[in-house]
Amino acid sequence: MTDTNLHQLYFNCQLANKSQAVELIGELGAQLTGVAGKPEIIKLLNEREAVGSTMIADHVLLPHIESASLKESRIIYLHLERPIPFWSETDKDIRLIIVILLKHNETMAIKKQISLAVRKLADEAFVETLINMETEGAFKKALMNV
Repeated sequence: MTDTNLHQLYFNCQLANKSQAVELIGELGAQLTGVAGKPEIIKLLNEREAVGSTMIADHVLLPHIESASLKESRIIYLHLERPIPFWSETDKDIRLIIVILLKHNETMAIKKQISLAVRKLADEAFVETLINMETEGAFKKALMNV
């Protein structure tokens, strides 16, 4: 994790379903808007999902949005205490949600850091390691190399 302000971890989240996950992401996104942006964040997440699945690996979702309302970009890791059994018709047994909230007109330096993190997620072994982490400290340590 090269910039701790860019990465935010919520370990062993207790989210029972998609609605709870989207609500939490909306709340976290709203904290980055400086305005009451939760409805906009949720709307953008739903619009993105309507385009197609955000599943990048078994058990892992990568929802991502870009908004001019965001004051800063963030990669949010939601490591779930228990899997969400049903997300959509094609996405089931979700154990890790990695959310990218991208500020409109973000700097190239931040875009590069986000790009490096996303490329690391192409490594199946790394993703499997993240899914199976048993402690928050181990998860953070794994992210230190991103």
